[in-house]
Amino acid sequence: MSIDIRNVSKTFGTFKALDDVSLRVDSGELVALLGPSGSGKTTLLRIIAGLERADPGSGEMFFHDEDVARRHVSARGVGFVFQHYALFRHMSVFENVAFGLRVKRRHRPDRAFIRRKVLELLRLVQLEGMAGRYPHQLSGGQRQRVALARALAVEPKVLLLDEPFGALDAKVRKELRTWLRRLHDELHVTSVFVTHDQDEALEVANRIVVMNRGRIEQVGTPDDVFHHPATEFVMHFLGDVNTFHGRVNGGTVQFSELNLPFPENRRQIVGDARVFVRPYDVTIDTKMGGLPALEAKVARVHSAGPLVRVELVTSTNQRLVSEISQERFATMNLAPDSTVYVRPRHIRVFAGG
Repeated sequence: MSIDIRNVSKTFGTFKALDDVSLRVDSGELVALLGPSGSGKTTLLRIIAGLERADPGSGEMFFHDEDVARRHVSARGVGFVFQHYALFRHMSVFENVAFGLRVKRRHRPDRAFIRRKVLELLRLVQLEGMAGRYPHQLSGGQRQRVALARALAVEPKVLLLDEPFGALDAKVRKELRTWLRRLHDELHVTSVFVTHDQDEALEVANRIVVMNRGRIEQVGTPDDVFHHPATEFVMHFLGDVNTFHGRVNGGTVQFSELNLPFPENRRQIVGDARVFVRPYDVTIDTKMGGLPALEAKVARVHSAGPLVRVELVTSTNQRLVSEISQERFATMNLAPDSTVYVRPRHIRVFAGG
C-alpha cells in the first residue's frame, strides 16, 4: 500500500507545523521521519493516520491512488504504535492484542479465529509465553512489542510508529530496532516511523525523510543523506561534524591555513563558504608529511570505546575533533599538549560565511 502526500500544510494558531509538504512512500517501504522537536514529523504522521486534519484547502493524500484525506481514522486501515505503549492496564497481554479484533463492527471474527491470530502474533513478536501477563509485569521492551502486535492484529494497510523506542534505555532500544528491521523484512507492511535519533533512522529505514521547521530538507537512502547531505542542516543533524569558515577561489577552498582542491559537486560556489569535516575524516600524524596539514595541540583524549576521540586546538585557536582506531592510537603516544598535524581527508562545502 503506497502513501502519496501532496502539498500538505498544517497550522496550529500562528505556528506553521507543516509547510507545503509532499512525500511518496512506496508499497512495502520502511520510511523514517527524522528531525528535531518541532520539525513537523509527528504532525505529518498524525495526518497520515487521520488523527489530525490538514489545513482547509491544503493538499491531498492517497493510499494506493485512493483519496483518504477526508476519511475518518477508523476507515483508513492504519495501525498506530505510540511511544508510551498505550496498553490497557486492566487487560492481559492476550486481551490487549485481541482488542482490535473484538471491537470490529463488520466481519467480526469468531473466538477461535481471534485466539489463533493472537497466539500467532505473540509468536511473531517473541512473547508467546506471556499471554496471561499484565502490562505492569512486563519490561518496557516487552510492552512495546505487545503494542506492535496489537497494531498488527487488524492487518493494517499502513503501520505508523511514533518514536516507538523513545521511552526505552539505550541497550533495549538497539535490540528492538534490529528486531523491528527483521520483522519488517518478514511482513513487508508499508511502515512510517518518527524518530529524532539519527542512529535509529540510519540503521532501520529503507529511506529517511529529514525534516526541519515544517519542511522536508532531504529524502534519500541512509547512505544518501549521510554521505551526500543536501543542506547544512542535514550535515549537522546526522552526526558530529567539524565546521570551518572558508573561501572558494579558482577551484580551491581556503580555510584555517589550508588550501585544498574544491569538491566537484560544489563547483558552483564562489566566495565565502562553510566547510564541514566528519571526525572520522580527520587524519592526525605526529610528524609533518608531504600533504597539506594543520599544526594542532591535543586538548583531550577519550579512549573508551571502539574509536578514540581526540579533541584538538589549532594554532589559530580552531577547535576540532578526530576519531581514530584503537590500533592507530596505540602507535601514536598521544597525550594532552602533544603536537600533531591534522589533515582533512574528505570535506563538504556549502555557500555562506
